Amino acid sequence: MLDAQSPLPVVLVVDDELGVRELLRHVLPRAGFKVVDAWSAERATEILASGEVSLAICDHHLPGKDGLWLGTHIQELFPGVATLFMSGDANALHAARPLRFSGYVAKPFDPKGMVQAIQHALARHANREQG
Repeated sequence: MLDAQSPLPVVLVVDDELGVRELLRHVLPRAGFKVVDAWSAERATEILASGEVSLAICDHHLPGKDGLWLGTHIQELFPGVATLFMSGDANALHAARPLRFSGYVAKPFDPKGMVQAIQHALARHANREQG
């Protein structure tokens, strides 16, 4: 059981597809995460400013600025936040590799696989911060 000393990690889901956001709002709390969501990079930036986000899932295709821009923006302005890049486009996943996201997920994804990817990304990010 978690107490006030051990808050749930907050996952920000940034995807313009309502179905993806709804699915993750349903699945992730069962895995021990608090979920907030945004449909655009601009809205995500507002949420990130709260300082409560542990990990941001950045979908590639967003209205306005895309997920590659958002991931880089997060790494520059919110270095304590892990980033997970998500796309159904294999070329975009390949292009994202040099940008040092904490993890990568191909769409469509399996909910259990997404939970594992989040856990690994959080661990990878913590290791980067320590060393």
